[in-house]
Amino acid sequence: MKLSNQKHAFHILKPSPWPLLASLSAGLIAMGSILLMHQKGAIFLWLGGAMMLFTFFVWWRDVLKEGYIDQAHTQPVKKGFRY
Repeated sequence: MKLSNQKHAFHILKPSPWPLLASLSAGLIAMGSILLMHQKGAIFLWLGGAMMLFTFFVWWRDVLKEGYIDQAHTQPVKKGFRY
């Protein structure tokens, strides 16, 4: 979706919760790894891993929706994804 007053070939994204969820997941994975090394259990490691997989799925779902349904990806954006 290209706006008439837009001077570049890229689109501005709406705010997304996925970077925050990914960072929280990475923190849980790190904390779970430390606890696992101290034989305190692996629940945080498994929880962080599950959250990270969920985040990957929904983030790429949104990227594909932007590209195919919203038609927001221009040729330079598609080229960047290929790189």
